[in-house]
Amino acid sequence: PESVWIITARPEQVRKSTTAIGTVLAPQSVVLQNELTGTIRSIPMQSGSLVEAGELLLELDSSVEQAQLQSALAAERIAESTYKRTRQASVANAVTQLELEQADAIRSQASAEVARLQAIIAKKRLTAPFKSRVGMFNYHIGQYLPEGTTITTLQGVDSFVYIDFALPQQVADEVNLGEAVTLRIGEAPLSAQVVAMDAQADRVTRSVNARARLNSPPERLQPHDSVKVEVEYGPQIRGVAVPASAIRQSPVGTSVFIAVNRELGLPIAHQQMVVVGKTLGTEIFIAHGLEPGQRVIADGSFKVHEGSQ
Repeated sequence: PESVWIITARPEQVRKSTTAIGTVLAPQSVVLQNELTGTIRSIPMQSGSLVEAGELLLELDSSVEQAQLQSALAAERIAESTYKRTRQASVANAVTQLELEQADAIRSQASAEVARLQAIIAKKRLTAPFKSRVGMFNYHIGQYLPEGTTITTLQGVDSFVYIDFALPQQVADEVNLGEAVTLRIGEAPLSAQVVAMDAQADRVTRSVNARARLNSPPERLQPHDSVKVEVEYGPQIRGVAVPASAIRQSPVGTSVFIAVNRELGLPIAHQQMVVVGKTLGTEIFIAHGLEPGQRVIADGSFKVHEGSQ
């Protein structure tokens, strides 16, 4: 007689699953560019630094606009004073209505010129639109920047990140918003939630892009990192689970040995063909070929054959 370890196949329910490679995306991400031409006056930001919303990143020289603004402010004050005197004179009918309207128009033009120059000066101060991490850049004080120069990137820092991945068409049809997916990053798996599905499939691959949200991501996870995404879909499938050591592979298929009791003597081994499914840790899911409660030879199955005691 052979010495083996016999276990009882336990019932198990699983769903079909597939894997995909996902890409990590920051909740907010922008490419920092200058809207106006100019010479760099200061660069408070540092490559790789963390900046808060509204923090100054880069400032272009605006000395010409500052001088023009002072002139425009003086013109605005004169236009405002002229308008007030003209309005007082109009009360006594000392000026015509046309003269009052012209004074008002000049005042409005002066105010508009001040606002225009203030807007130009503000556009020459590049600030962070949200809390983010600064990418790499190689610019220096005094360097001239043409309009639309790509300076660096800003990757938003938040309490969550997005994971974008593609699913085959038949899988995407059975995945709903709000379902959980498993991310494999290192040893510990992480749970994310599907929050969006694309409105159309890719014309070439026929796959559908999906997006999951991962809350409290680990610090080592960076935007554009790749992660393994495990997606379960479809209804529950009933079967049994057995240790991986019970599975035997051969040219004719996959099988296990079960212990069949006899009226007299020791149990004998009987080879039974099975259909295996997903791996459950150290166990294998058997979709067909075994029933719950059957006695399976788990350890030592390599020592037995059909009819062994």
